Amino acid sequence: MRNILHISIAAQSDNLGDIEIRRQMIQQYVQRGYDLIVFIGTMPPAYVDAFHLPASSILVSNPLSFQIAVLRNSVRGLAHLAYAPGPHILMDSPKALFKAAGVLGLCAVVRMRGGTLNVIGRSLRGGGRMAIQLERGLRSLATGYAMRDIASGVVLGRKLDVMPDLAFLRSKSEATSSPLVPERDILAMSFRSDRAINQDHLTSLVFESRKRGLRPVLITQVKRDETQHADLARHFGIDFVAWADRTHSEQERLIDSYYARAHAVVSNRLHSLLFGLAHSAFPVALSESNQNKIATTLTPWVPYDSLLLDSPDFSFLDRKEDERQALSAAVAEAGAVLEDYVSTKIPAAS
Repeated sequence: MRNILHISIAAQSDNLGDIEIRRQMIQQYVQRGYDLIVFIGTMPPAYVDAFHLPASSILVSNPLSFQIAVLRNSVRGLAHLAYAPGPHILMDSPKALFKAAGVLGLCAVVRMRGGTLNVIGRSLRGGGRMAIQLERGLRSLATGYAMRDIASGVVLGRKLDVMPDLAFLRSKSEATSSPLVPERDILAMSFRSDRAINQDHLTSLVFESRKRGLRPVLITQVKRDETQHADLARHFGIDFVAWADRTHSEQERLIDSYYARAHAVVSNRLHSLLFGLAHSAFPVALSESNQNKIATTLTPWVPYDSLLLDSPDFSFLDRKEDERQALSAAVAEAGAVLEDYVSTKIPAAS
């Protein structure tokens, strides 16, 4: 029997970024020969299909059944665990503490039986004192423990390894699968629906991009953003990529065709910028007060612009191809750093 990775892919089912980072983590194990037992919870079939899991993968929807599988395979000396990447809030609610303690116990069993435990690509926020202690316990057990941002160490009160977000590996696959495009004629924009966009402030961005021959396009990468994008598209008379009734895989292919032609991506969504970076589109983070997710994740690895809409600097619209080549090299280097780290933490399956 081969070693078995146990991992959960249950997340926000309308978010292509959540799929990408989990898919990249799983791929690191698949290419090293692991079998898969995957917890899917209540995720819809189209979401699961977007992972392109090997046909031999065992999908589990019941959490208790998943935990039993981990324990059973630990006894056999075959179980390995990977925590799902992405944000994690450390809070001291009874439910959160009970879950964290239970998972920590499961991890301890896996490690005692010789399995590996990798916690790679998470970001920590929150200040629950007991939750922080449990997270420190997880770190002490882990084979690999690397956060995706430079703020998590402050939250945990420890010096932590920091690695690029797993979506940096997307550039490697896109470089080999995307056709060359004749020109970059699009300014891609993607905005979170839970933060209102001031239409008056956005007017100048639309005007300046058009003045430079760029076509502003709103890209829906997270389905719940669709309504706000539709409203903005109507207001400005610009193009809008809806999700509509497409599957996750269909939507992903569609938005990639736009990012491949994008001069830049303006967004307050981290993975919109990272999907654009896979196609060497200049990342432009929408500046927002009390929000540091993008800055703390991108700063160590790639240059990016920060756009304050009420006092804008549009110099990113005039960036040249030599700057794009330097950006592409930085993205590739970030991916290589992450792959090197992962290669030391995930042994080949026996």
